[in-house]
Amino acid sequence: MELEELLGRSLHDGLARIDVPAGDLAAVRASGTRLRSRRRGAVVTGVAVAVAVVSVSVAALGGDAGRSTVPDPAPPVTGAGAWERLPDAPVLARSMPLVGWTGEEVVVVGGDPDPCPVNTDCDRVPTVARDGAAYDVAGTWRVIAEAPVGMAYYFRTTMVGDTMVVFGDGRWWAYDAGDDAWTRLPDPPVPTVDSGSISSADGRVYALSSQGRVQVLDLAARTWSALPAGPRPLYSAVAVATTTGVAVSGGTSPRDVLLRSTTQIWDGSSWSELSTRQTNPFRHWTGERLVELDLQVANPDGLTISYGGRLDPVTGEWSPLPDPPASYGGDGWSLVAADGPLLLGWGFVYDDRGQTWTRVPPKPDEAIGDGASAVWVDGRVVVVDGVDPLTAATKESPAQAWVWAP
Repeated sequence: MELEELLGRSLHDGLARIDVPAGDLAAVRASGTRLRSRRRGAVVTGVAVAVAVVSVSVAALGGDAGRSTVPDPAPPVTGAGAWERLPDAPVLARSMPLVGWTGEEVVVVGGDPDPCPVNTDCDRVPTVARDGAAYDVAGTWRVIAEAPVGMAYYFRTTMVGDTMVVFGDGRWWAYDAGDDAWTRLPDPPVPTVDSGSISSADGRVYALSSQGRVQVLDLAARTWSALPAGPRPLYSAVAVATTTGVAVSGGTSPRDVLLRSTTQIWDGSSWSELSTRQTNPFRHWTGERLVELDLQVANPDGLTISYGGRLDPVTGEWSPLPDPPASYGGDGWSLVAADGPLLLGWGFVYDDRGQTWTRVPPKPDEAIGDGASAVWVDGRVVVVDGVDPLTAATKESPAQAWVWAP
């Protein structure tokens, strides 16, 4: 069955969640920290996917309902349909591969084929895959060229047309899906800091240097430049490309990182600065607003902290996310992905157009379930499943793929 048919059936089957990786959510939040950027197992993003680093410097996008201490009420919005299985990928299953959508294909590369079980110390060198595959909407997979190095779960990616740009371990690469070729990109003049994500728009990739300046990669020209310095340094900052320029958000002092985030807007000619009442920096631009996903569930001490929110850079108006669910959804996968107005996380899909929340259906019984990666494909979620680190057989099985239409 082709992807379009599967998606159509999923949408009509019925009316109908990023989240936290394994661990004690209550203890993490009580300590004043937040699970933020992707990582694996006990070290646990992003993004893509099923994981997050416990750090005040990276954006909060997590939630695992199976481990939440808050009772899970009825969903505020009913989800549509259920997960539908797609053909298996022509590569072995792996935990947290890098994924991206070219507009025609889902690109899958790297990941950990032999992950360490959660909360376990493994006395071995981590394995990192170099192989990958691409899936088109006609329902077929193809093997892609091997990456020049292993592509680890903590590498950052952004899509520029049909090219996946990758940053990791201080180096930059590009995979051109049309040419099925990898290229080592030039290093920027000043080393890039890993802020948990990279961003792109109009053929340019934005990242922060170790000096706090916004670096700009012109992918076609393979050249780097830097924007003028912002009004003042921001701590634990993140850069996000917008329609007219770039937004950089973070704390104005090391202490502010724990209290609130300030956003600096570059409009192409000058900087402006806006205040927010949220803790985390923004990581996503919907096309109209900066949005950081957060359910604003009360901490065990009874306090409700706005870790995320919405900011209109034109009016300067900040607001918390409207009518969030009362508790974390938990989809069994810990999925994280964002595209346009659609943000997937905490076991829900938040649509900023209508300010609605849709619960993600539970992980299918046949799914392996650990370290899945998600990507938006024209309004639908495609998931490349992970592996079960405790079951050797799953490490020798093809990578599963699933699709869901909210």
